[in-house]
Amino acid sequence: FFKGFGKGVVGLVTRPTAGVIDFASGSFGAVKRCTELTEEAKRVRPPRFLQPDSLVRPYVLNEAEGNKILLELEKGKYANTDIYFYHVVILKDVLLLTDKRIAYLEKNDLFGGYKVDWSYTWQEIGEVPRIIDKGVQIQIKDPKKRKLGGLFGGSETSKTILINDYWAKTQLLKKIEEQLHQLDV
Repeated sequence: FFKGFGKGVVGLVTRPTAGVIDFASGSFGAVKRCTELTEEAKRVRPPRFLQPDSLVRPYVLNEAEGNKILLELEKGKYANTDIYFYHVVILKDVLLLTDKRIAYLEKNDLFGGYKVDWSYTWQEIGEVPRIIDKGVQIQIKDPKKRKLGGLFGGSETSKTILINDYWAKTQLLKKIEEQLHQLDV
């Protein structure tokens, strides 16, 4: 009789305690699984581009994408020096205009970013670009040849940006002229 009574009393204490411990461990396991499965919030669109005057303007997706390209270009190399101005997507490449330079960027298929194919400061632009059949032609002052006094050829070279769309050509030319006029180059 006492043996059965003793087991019953011990059971009264241990069963609820075991139940509480099982409940707690199950709850902690569920919380742990929930925290592991949550995904980080991903941006739906790139952050708004703020102009140098810091006025908040309506969101423009094209400007936001261009500024994002500039900020991510070569691991942020130009993020602190240049301010985004304009860009044109040419097939999978990009022509980027900033307050300091004009740069042609190639898409890196392996890593997904862009790398600079060529870049010139606005002071290296020889004259106002012109529209040609293939696109827009930019005259570049060649500092190497200028140092030699121009004995071995002309002192300017040119880059042709291949754009088929006439509206895109004229818009690009307008933006380049604006920047050259603003800098009095």
